[in-house]
Formats: sequence, structure tokens, C-alpha cells
Amino acid sequence: MRLLYQLIPKTNNQGFVLPLILGMGLVMSVAATAIIVSTQGKQKQVFAQERINNVNSVAELGITRYKQLLVQHPQLATYCANPSTETPCNSGKTWSNITANEIEINSSTASSCSTTTELITTSSTSTVTNIQNLANVSTWHNVDDDNLSLGQYKLVNYIYEPITDQRGTGILTVEGRFKAKNSLKEATSRLQIRIPISKEENFGSSSSGGVPGLWIRWNQQTDVSGSVQLQTNIKDSTCPEDTDNHRVTKVENYMTNVPPEYLKAQYIQTPGEAFPPLPEEGKTPPTGSGVYHISGVDNDTVMLPQSGESAVDGVLTYHIGDGSGKSIELSSGSNLQVGTGHETVVLHVDGDMDISGGGNIQIADGSKLIIYAHGKVTLSGDSTTNAVENSGNPEDAQLYVYNPDDVTLSGGSGMKLFLFAPNSLVSMGSDAIFNGTIWAKTWKGSGSAIFTQGKTDITKTKLDIKASQSTTMDIYNEWQRQSMN
Repeated sequence: MRLLYQLIPKTNNQGFVLPLILGMGLVMSVAATAIIVSTQGKQKQVFAQERINNVNSVAELGITRYKQLLVQHPQLATYCANPSTETPCNSGKTWSNITANEIEINSSTASSCSTTTELITTSSTSTVTNIQNLANVSTWHNVDDDNLSLGQYKLVNYIYEPITDQRGTGILTVEGRFKAKNSLKEATSRLQIRIPISKEENFGSSSSGGVPGLWIRWNQQTDVSGSVQLQTNIKDSTCPEDTDNHRVTKVENYMTNVPPEYLKAQYIQTPGEAFPPLPEEGKTPPTGSGVYHISGVDNDTVMLPQSGESAVDGVLTYHIGDGSGKSIELSSGSNLQVGTGHETVVLHVDGDMDISGGGNIQIADGSKLIIYAHGKVTLSGDSTTNAVENSGNPEDAQLYVYNPDDVTLSGGSGMKLFLFAPNSLVSMGSDAIFNGTIWAKTWKGSGSAIFTQGKTDITKTKLDIKASQSTTMDIYNEWQRQSMN
């Protein structure tokens, strides 16, 4: 006002003052309006940017959720999401037509170290239903079912483009949508990423440590005591967040040289590397012609084949047990003699298998034994009798354990075999002597047990090497944001 006073002519012409005051007020009003308009514009820009950031976050979360699906079921990384004549799907398999059986087999090859939110359930039937739902390009999925205001996302497409038989590129496109409070308009955003996909064999490759004598996938129960000798390489696939480093160090202290070259045993950690699936043919008892049923072997000396039994295509198949109790019990000099020297003998064992006190299984020279066990397994010999007599290679005596019960090797039992018990604790105690390969959930050794790594030919076992091929996604992703409203 002082400035305004100075601008007023010092005369008695009072008619000049009022227009000047009104003019200055108008200028100030225009300036204030401009400031308000500018502020409102900036506020709209802030709201718009916030809206864009929110919807982009929803789309990015959708990308993350679908990548979790690929980590959990890596076989999907080499399939397209849906059938299309325009996409370069090399196998014909899609997310929308995959079967429960395929999921059940291949999902076991997925890394067990994913700590992200589960997208799908463990039931193979439910898994297929959920995968098909996730593959549906018309279905929106809530970021949070308890808070719908956080937005939704959906799959636009997933295409696998093979480059070679062992590598290719997955192209994942996801759309997100978000509606801010007090806004009538819904924002959408579309993201596309390119994911390098590669395949490698889990077995025999230098990157995964080759074929180990002992392979475990959970070391929190692993333990060694007494005068145990570990003449074997060890592979440990425990996830980093579950690894007990104290136990790892303790086991390493019991490791010696590996025959026949007597090189220093190695402890190799491959976090999350999964076991191959248990053989499909051993999951249920066989039926039909060529299958012989024995109610049980109870402290008798039994010879297989028995009179009138013959091999089919070189294989003798037996179903032993009635679904309860002990299917095989051998002790006090009783034994099960299998083979005549030129066939494979397959035993599907319903109940427990208990070999102890001088009882044993004897495999004829030149024959091969495969056991699918669905009960508790105890192999306990004595100072003069091996629980399993196998004069061939470890793969000539194969034992697959389907249930999660412990497997016990003890009592001076000497044996040469391939033992696969992916859900079990395998314990060696007393003066047990083992030569071959053990792949199990975890392992314990005590007393004067000796574990010697055998030269097992994994390709001659019943493991599906093709199914055990792991699919991996490179951490590098090429992101592309596609224009939306």
C-alpha cells in the first residue's frame, strides 16, 4: 500500500485514485487465478503420474507372479500358454492342455528354493485346473483377494521361441489394470519381457558335480558321529535359507579319499537342484498276465523264478504282499534267491521289508534286481552275511522307496546297490558297509559305518533322465512397456 500511495499523484484530483486501486486489484486477482490454475494442473499431473505408477506396479506384479509359475513348474517355460497357428510352439504342448500326469512327473524337477507366494496347489488335478485358469487370457486375477482396490492383472500371452534344442526365449506379456479412488477412469498397462531359457542335464554334467555317491536335498537332519568313513563325493541341494553350515562342516570332516583313484572327496552344494521323479511303473502294483503274486516272504528260503514261472521280454515281475504288515522278512539264515543269470527280476513290495540276523537277498550272477518299496525298509546283516549279495555293479541292484519312512542300513550289513529314497532319512549305523549310490532326502552315519562311492551307471537305472532335465531361466530379462491408455 505504501507503493500504491507513492504512485498516487500528490494532487487534489481524487478521481484518479479509485481506478488505480481497482486496476491493481484486478492484476492481483489475475495473478492469484493463474497460480491456482497452475497448482491444479500440477496436482492433476501428480494424480496422473500416481495413477500410471500404480497400474505399472500392478502389471509388474503380474509379471512376477507368472515368473513364479515358471519357476515352480519349469516345463511350462518351453510350452506356449495357448494353442495358436501363429506362434512357434515347438512341442505342441500348451499350458491349457497339459495333463495332471505330466505335471506330477515334471513338477518334481522344479527348484525347491522358491520362497515366493504359491500360485498353485500340490494336488496334480488342482494344479492343472489352476494352470489352465492362469492361461486364460480373459480371466483377471486380483492382486489381493482381500483388497480389490489394489488392482488386477491377466495374461496376454506367453510364447516359447526355440533357438536350439537346448535354449530358446520365452516371451511373456501381462496386462494390469487399476482404478484410483474418486476416479471414473480405469488405467491399464501392458508389459512384455523376454526371458532366456536354457536346459541342462542334472546328471553327469560338470556344472552339477557329476554323479555323486551321496546326494541329499535337506541337510538339517544330516549328521555323522563315531568313526564313520565317507569315501564318497557328496552333493547337497539344500536351499540357502535352510542350510545348516555347522552340519555341512561336520560331514566334511569325515570325508576321505574316493577309490579307485583315491582322490580327495568333494562336497558340492547345488541349492535347489531337484531329484528326478520316482519311476512311474513302481507307483502302483502291476496286474495282468506275466505278473506273479506272492502274499509274503516270511523267514523262508524262496527261489525266484519258481516252477512254471517265466520271464516276459527278459523281465520277471512279482507283486509281494497284501498291503499290510511285513511283505518281506528274512532272518536266521533265510534268504530270497532271485534270477537265473540272464533276466531282470522286479519286485513290487507292498509292506515293510526287514532283512536282519543273517537273512539276505541273493542275486544270481548276470541277473538284475529292481525293488519298488512302499513300506519301511531295514537292511541289517551280520559279520558274515551281506544283506544284499550282488556280485555285479551297483545298478544291478536298485531299490526305490516311495514312502517317507526311514531307511535303516546297519548291523554289519554289506551291500552294493543303487538306493533312491527322495522322501526318506537313510541312516547307516553300527559297522554297516555300503558300496554304491544313495540319493535321499537326508542321511545319517554313526558307529564304524563305511560308505564307499560305487561307479553307478545312472543311465541303466529306472530314473527318467529326460524328465530330470532341468529348465532354467536367466536372471537377465529384456523389459518392454507397451502403450496403453
